[in-house]
Amino acid sequence: MKTFLVITLAFLVGIIWVTQPKPTEEVNFKKGIWVVQYNASFNKNNNYKWKKSTLIKYHYIDLDKYPEFKKASRISTVPTIVIYKNGIETKRFESDLSMKLKVPQSEILKSLPK
Repeated sequence: MKTFLVITLAFLVGIIWVTQPKPTEEVNFKKGIWVVQYNASFNKNNNYKWKKSTLIKYHYIDLDKYPEFKKASRISTVPTIVIYKNGIETKRFESDLSMKLKVPQSEILKSLPK
């Protein structure tokens, strides 16, 4: 019986480990400059559309799907855009009470760290 429990537990741990998303270079905020947009599905009409760039990386986090980021990233309103350089937050843009971010993309891009 003890052996059966140990094997079952090892099997369950293995399944959990295999199904967990693995960090990839693509979403590693600790390398390079990242523009991260935090939003929620109910507010998707207020998403920013970003052009591809070789200088910066862009990532979108849906707080409805990944609510743990709300507290971890101190998000109080959506959308919020946070700029990271090598994992350190350098600038934050938060929406107003209308849940619209009224900052032009050009201003966000001007605030990118060098």
